[in-house]
Amino acid sequence: MAPRRVAVIECEDADKWKDMTLQLWRRILERQGDDFTVFHAHARDLPSVEAAAGFDAIVIGGSHYSVYEDHQWIRELKARVPQYLEAGAKIVGCCFGCQLLAEALGGRVGPNPSGRFVLGVERVSPAPGLSEFPAFERAVERALDRQAAADAAAGFADPLAPRAPASAAGERGGEGAAAAAAGAAAAVAEEGGAAAPCGVAPCFRVMESHGDQVLELPPGAARLASSGTAANEMWCLGDRVLAFQFHIEFDGPIAMEKIHPALTDNGRLSPAESAASWGQLTSGHERPGTVAEVVEHFFRHGITGGGGGEDDDGGGGGDGADGAKVDAEAAAAAEAAASPPPPAPRASRASGAASGATSPTAASERSAPPGGAGISAGGGGGAGSVASSAAPFSFLARQRRAQAHEELLAEHASDLVASASDGFDARMRAAGCDVELLAGANGAAAEEYARAADIAEALARFASDLSGRQSGASEAVALAPQILAGLGGLAASVAALDGATKALERRVAAMAREAGVAAGAVAAAASAGAARGRGGGGGGGAGGSGGEPKAPAGGSHAAPAPGLTASVAAGASAAYKLVVGSFASGGGGSFTGAASGGGASTGTGAPAAAES
Repeated sequence: MAPRRVAVIECEDADKWKDMTLQLWRRILERQGDDFTVFHAHARDLPSVEAAAGFDAIVIGGSHYSVYEDHQWIRELKARVPQYLEAGAKIVGCCFGCQLLAEALGGRVGPNPSGRFVLGVERVSPAPGLSEFPAFERAVERALDRQAAADAAAGFADPLAPRAPASAAGERGGEGAAAAAAGAAAAVAEEGGAAAPCGVAPCFRVMESHGDQVLELPPGAARLASSGTAANEMWCLGDRVLAFQFHIEFDGPIAMEKIHPALTDNGRLSPAESAASWGQLTSGHERPGTVAEVVEHFFRHGITGGGGGEDDDGGGGGDGADGAKVDAEAAAAAEAAASPPPPAPRASRASGAASGATSPTAASERSAPPGGAGISAGGGGGAGSVASSAAPFSFLARQRRAQAHEELLAEHASDLVASASDGFDARMRAAGCDVELLAGANGAAAEEYARAADIAEALARFASDLSGRQSGASEAVALAPQILAGLGGLAASVAALDGATKALERRVAAMAREAGVAAGAVAAAASAGAARGRGGGGGGGAGGSGGEPKAPAGGSHAAPAPGLTASVAAGASAAYKLVVGSFASGGGGSFTGAASGGGASTGTGAPAAAES
């Protein structure tokens, strides 16, 4: 058989599952020469569309996330699914992968209708819709026959009595899926949370761990199997999609170690549910190898392919690798049934103690068939209760549990210290920011104070200057009455000067008239003298007499002029002194003296005019 290339898309990022996804899937599916490659979807590490076409199959595994949560990596993985199918890839979806395929292809996913978390071994029955795919149905029948033969060879008998399947309605996607889910919820309530038994035909016994499930299949999908807790336990779409809600990659011991303690501690499982789950996980009833055979058939032939012979899946009758796995699981189950069961968790042990050491626990009660028989071990119907919690812890069991608790406490303490450290660092950073802000505010305040001081100083100078100006103005206002009195005296002095000027003008005019009369007398006398001279001198004196009469005339006219000028000058001087004296006595100062200069000029103008 040719080696296969298988891509495993890991969707879990919890530390407790680190590096386990690839290991678990290789353990259940790998054959010699196969090439398994892991991709980490939660880190947004996905195969490209071109690379997906080169794988024989793509497996999308489980996760503690819900597919309807808003995470970028979940959205990207949903978007890639149709692209992978269009490129020709075959895809297997397990648990979270089953739900993601449903949503990516048009279905609907939600919390379990019962509201409970399902953890334990579930009985899954083939659905009537399986008959629509004869080749795949034959592969399922061969796997179940091989499981029954291995159980018989190992002396193991399923203790649960046959019952009808939980739901047979709405085999096609979108037809009665909600009603089937409601029927599954009712079956869970009837069983008290225990795994629902199969119908008359053989059933898969698989590990379940889920709080969500597919409520409505994608359009065109077909239901292949259902159980008492989930209507759509296994379904397909076309020839290249196979999805199942249960797990085939891990078994009860791994669930007891990785899942059961966490769900018990966080309250997802009530004490009674925790005890029932523990009883199922320790029963060893699961047969993941049976479903692995069916997955192998899908890898090689898809849903519709395959010739139908036993040799198509390699080694019919339990002789091949798949048959060897089923045989080994049956032998291990028989060995587990013959051995004392492991101790129950504390919650179930407490409930057992409350009802007495010989009383059956809640796990055995919930797992019992309607007839009341407990879960027994061995083909002979041994009476030992699988989930008995009366057996005390051994020393090693107590030591392991104490160590587990110490590790958990140490982990929590470390987380608390880290959180406290982060909180302290955040507070210190905030305090540093506060100090920086305060320093900046103080600097800004100092600058504002400096500017305010400068403004205050300028205001003080302005006030001082204004005060000085007010003092000078006050003095000027005090002198105003004196100035007004001086102006009144000046007005009187000007009036007196005006009168004196007019008197002076009259005097000058009189003097001018007197001077004119005198000049006329002088001229007349001169004329008379000249007449007498012409009569006594004869003709010889005629030449000389032409110029001589002018000299006396000119002399007689010029003679009185100095006296007149002196008089006018004396009058003008007296008038000026009068004006100056008037200004001096009036307190007008240099301003009034200067103003009187015009009056003096006016006074002296008249004699000049008269003289001319």
